Amino acid sequence: MPRQPYPQQPMPPAPGYVGLGDPQRTARRHFRRNRLVLAVSIAVAAIAAIALTLTLTIRAIDSVKSVDLDTAVAGRGELKPFELARGDCLRSLNTSPYQGVPCDDGHVGQVVLVAELPDDAAFDNMKIRRESARLCQAEVPKAAPKAAEQSEPVSLFYLYPSASTWQQGDRAVTCIVATDGEPLTSSLI
Repeated sequence: MPRQPYPQQPMPPAPGYVGLGDPQRTARRHFRRNRLVLAVSIAVAAIAAIALTLTLTIRAIDSVKSVDLDTAVAGRGELKPFELARGDCLRSLNTSPYQGVPCDDGHVGQVVLVAELPDDAAFDNMKIRRESARLCQAEVPKAAPKAAEQSEPVSLFYLYPSASTWQQGDRAVTCIVATDGEPLTSSLI
């Protein structure tokens, strides 16, 4: 008797084996999944960037250095840049040490904010300048509301750490509002 061929039945897949199925459907499924992963990654990165910005701003605001405003108004004599404190009125901005004078005497500028930059980065002059400018521009209107009421135009100056002072631990940003014309004769704070 001649041998009969085995009946033609589909063979069941081996355990754990997944067939390829429709290649186009599989590609669409991978594309959608990759697009979702990309969207979630972008959202997480945006949230992290916002959290970092808020953390840096809160750190800077929390570390505001100040002196008793009565002392500042009375004048504190010669002041080195790292000795400046909120409320100090300055006779001139052209020389260091600065001359602290009573705020009701003629003066060209007043320290309205001293804040600390975060300590978590290596020195980068451009980044520190940008962060110092951003910090002063954002916080000075709140710290010195009387500056906007001046009849004479005022300018914003800021002092920030140099490479050598950064290595010594200096993280202070000093925001100074100065007159462009006639000397000031009262406190801006």
